[in-house]
Amino acid sequence: MQIAKTVKELTAISAAHKHSDIGFVPTMGALHQGHLSLIKAAKNKSDFVIVSLFVNPLQFNNPEDLEKYPRNLQQDIEVVQDAGCDLLFAPSVEDIYPPGLQNITLDISHIDSKLEGKMRQGHFNGVVQVLHRLFSLIKPKAAFFGLKDFQQCLVVRELINTYFPTIALFLEPTVREPSGLAMSSRNLRLSQVGKNKAARIYRTLSFCKTLFPSRTPQAIETEGKALFNEHGIQVEYLAIAAMDDLDTPTHWEKNKKYIILAAVYIEGVRLIDNLILNS
Repeated sequence: MQIAKTVKELTAISAAHKHSDIGFVPTMGALHQGHLSLIKAAKNKSDFVIVSLFVNPLQFNNPEDLEKYPRNLQQDIEVVQDAGCDLLFAPSVEDIYPPGLQNITLDISHIDSKLEGKMRQGHFNGVVQVLHRLFSLIKPKAAFFGLKDFQQCLVVRELINTYFPTIALFLEPTVREPSGLAMSSRNLRLSQVGKNKAARIYRTLSFCKTLFPSRTPQAIETEGKALFNEHGIQVEYLAIAAMDDLDTPTHWEKNKKYIILAAVYIEGVRLIDNLILNS
């Protein structure tokens, strides 16, 4: 595996593979099995796999969250090497955001005004800026993202459709721990007691799914919030939305797909998850 820590190094290595089908997996490090599943998918569909490791300051609306985000470069290098990554790109902030770099404009107001966008103002703009920069530098044929960050996937799709229509977007299923807890770098900040409690996120969403479609969207949301409260889990939101536009339904429509999404706090750590209701 090759490692590039600067744009110059990345450009030199990429030049030798300009005719390859490059599969790209963007990450912020603290890698886990969910990331490995994306790398595996990339290897199955690409000639040359590039993984980026960059903790993007622009997508953190909470400075404390940025400061506490787990970082272990050497461990991550070993993980991606074992997974069969061909090139790890681990740039500095200065390399990704050099002086004079222009901000990218993208109309995501229909996504950004809801749920994660509403709760984390500026987050998705940060996602747009860093991914536009990375896509421009790496020039992949395909990009791979996990469905745990469902709303982010919608933003990425808008970015690709607008600026990079030749990139194929692959959205991979959420990878879970045996308890059902969705794998996340933030899980590293939980105690074992906290992890046990966090397993109730998936259980609660799964229970909500059993109520579909016999109960109204509002009734299911109420049941889910009550379960979280019963177990002392602080709910930021629990919402049912249409998968295509994240609009909140008042009733079920026959030909629409629906998803239930949640953001909660456990031991001060913010965790998100979702389940497709009519999958």
